[in-house]
Amino acid sequence: MTFCLFSGAELSDYDDYFSETGELTSSNTIKSVKKVLSYICKKNLMKYPMIRNENEIINLSLENNYVSKNQKVSLRQRKIEKKILARLIDI
Repeated sequence: MTFCLFSGAELSDYDDYFSETGELTSSNTIKSVKKVLSYICKKNLMKYPMIRNENEIINLSLENNYVSKNQKVSLRQRKIEKKILARLIDI
């Protein structure tokens, strides 16, 4: 069983992705859910500021003592979040 949960405020952004047909097949439902989730992931990925050579900068910062422990945790978290969003877009 597959489902997708939205709050009422979020639904207005995705009206184009929903079909009101009464007979949704399982494959159509899965395709629709994947399409919506892909759109959401792309939208969230775009919220991250784009930095040229970002991965190299983050890796250098993590390898050296240029940043504090808290900053290292934040940099790792950011890198992981972006990687997860990018992978979910392709599913």
